[in-house]
Amino acid sequence: MDLFLFLLRPTPTLWTLALPHRTQILYNVDIGFIATMLRLKPGCRVVEAGTGSASLSHTMARIIYNSDSTNARRRGHLFTFEYHEQRFKDAREEFRRNGFDEQMITITHQDVCANGFENKVETQEQMKGSIDAIFLDLPKPHECIQNVDRLLRKGGRFCGFSPCIEQIQKTADALRKNDFIEIRTFEVLNKVYREEKVNFQVPDFTFIKEAPQPEPEDINMSETSQAKPSKKKDKNSGESVFGPVREMR
Repeated sequence: MDLFLFLLRPTPTLWTLALPHRTQILYNVDIGFIATMLRLKPGCRVVEAGTGSASLSHTMARIIYNSDSTNARRRGHLFTFEYHEQRFKDAREEFRRNGFDEQMITITHQDVCANGFENKVETQEQMKGSIDAIFLDLPKPHECIQNVDRLLRKGGRFCGFSPCIEQIQKTADALRKNDFIEIRTFEVLNKVYREEKVNFQVPDFTFIKEAPQPEPEDINMSETSQAKPSKKKDKNSGESVFGPVREMR
């Protein structure tokens, strides 16, 4: 029997499905929504804090890098930060193996809440007002919103991924204090509709009829003035049904 093996060129979408899970990750349905809301396109300069397993990082780098641009600052670049040292080393090695060089991604081992967004390529002052989009996946994103405000260009967009409503509320309050507008919260659900053939039992639509009216001469006036309900056999279901109570006069 002949067997065939097809080798597919690796893509960020496939990488998301196969990567080693160092942390909980964002899947393609979330990644697509985030990229759309941040309006990512070739040439964007993007900051990410909370690299984690680098699922989102791979997709963002592929979207924003523009190799045709002669202007280095408009070629597109991802600045990503990870405070956990081992996760930082693992992500850096994965970027190298997957073909993302330092022209595309700069990864820095740093706690951005405590130390800001300094990196080996640009200082925070050099980055000021030049970032198109910022994404945070941190335990306390509200603590670095002030630095986020400094980095974003006018009209830049911010997105935070939060697992609980309390974190969302704190982040939203910090954004309002720093004059951010159009603050919205989304829950992204992926529901697949499937077609199924289901057989239902045909319901019994037999109407209940009134019991037949007795002739006047057959009425025994000594009996109770209210007739008992008649009990009939339903031919279709084989169950007993009752006619309505009829007052006898």
